[in-house]
Amino acid sequence: MNVCENNKMALSLLATGDLRGEEAAHLRAHVDSCPGCRGYLGQLTSVAGDLAGAAAAKSEIEVPVNFHRDLTRRIAAEKPRSLWAEVFAFPGLRALNWRYLAPTIGVAVAAIALLLWIPGLNRANTKSSIGPVVAAVADQSPTLGTYHDLANNSWDALDRELTREAAAAPSGPPVLAVSSLARVISAD
Repeated sequence: MNVCENNKMALSLLATGDLRGEEAAHLRAHVDSCPGCRGYLGQLTSVAGDLAGAAAAKSEIEVPVNFHRDLTRRIAAEKPRSLWAEVFAFPGLRALNWRYLAPTIGVAVAAIALLLWIPGLNRANTKSSIGPVVAAVADQSPTLGTYHDLANNSWDALDRELTREAAAAPSGPPVLAVSSLARVISAD
């Protein structure tokens, strides 16, 4: 059943009795010739009749004299919910299974604490091991491994060790430049 789109509003007004005069007569003539609009008007008239009947039945319902006063007292007597009750009343939180969620949160907090605690142990060991490494380098002949250990523990310790070795080292062979090389060759 195809209803003429330009007649839908007018048909709803005709079904409720709000369309009068020449426009109503013209629309009734169209409804007689159009089966789609005729069916649509029949549906609208049925719904409008049901609504009118419900409105008439509603006026027959009587409210007790003290209804408003009693309702106001009951509303005032309800105590407000606490903040936690409001949070847990959130629709998404009601669906969570707290039996599983609480232990999961506890395990996550413990894992984060463990991850933060382990690097703290390494920092404590690093600070206490700088002194023995520097002493070991001073006692041993310098090797690449001892310099590597010093650099891994502290750049300042490596710098101090290299400065100490440079001050204690005897002067090495002369550094020759091109101009001094000519003098060495001519002297031989």
